[in-house]
Amino acid sequence: RIGHLQPVFWEGDWPVSGVSKEQKDIGEPVMRYKKPNGCEISEPRQPEKALDNFNEEELGLQWQWMGNPNDTFFSLTERKGYLRLNSVPTQDILWNCAHVLTRKITCESFQVTVKMDLSKLADGNKAGIAMFGGGYASLMISVEGEQTFICYVEGTSEKEFMEERILAKEPLFFDHKTTSVSMKSEFKRDGWLCFSVSEDGVHWK
Repeated sequence: RIGHLQPVFWEGDWPVSGVSKEQKDIGEPVMRYKKPNGCEISEPRQPEKALDNFNEEELGLQWQWMGNPNDTFFSLTERKGYLRLNSVPTQDILWNCAHVLTRKITCESFQVTVKMDLSKLADGNKAGIAMFGGGYASLMISVEGEQTFICYVEGTSEKEFMEERILAKEPLFFDHKTTSVSMKSEFKRDGWLCFSVSEDGVHWK
């Protein structure tokens, strides 16, 4: 997880994080605050990178895992200029998988495009993109025996548990072993999310 600073004040010999807006003993987190005394003067940090070609030796701080990180989840060195996500055996739903790599939403509307080499997907493997919130939606490619499918999946909270359902599933319309796959998600200001997939990065379905 990415750490961040919050102001702290003392109330009755107890530290309270954030700002007490109503002079109560409950602090509220702040997005901006004056720099603490004693800090060096420095230029403001640049916004996080939107584009990542994975040419660095370490993942940027904009990336987070769904659970505790593990070096076996990925590699940036096995194939230079690529992020390799390793297959992790699990029977669990996407919501509970620690090896899902994520980024925080930083604006009201955006478009994300990911190009993937899925030529090494084996029977039982899945790969794709997703949007997480109180629930989640995902477009994924799934290999099942000799067949490959493209699936639309949603996860919704039922009482205290998250349930995952496949709402659409059809055979993939191209051979993922001989070509790269591009996936795109478009998030609108009104909350609408649209997934699409492409064989060549130009023509989308």
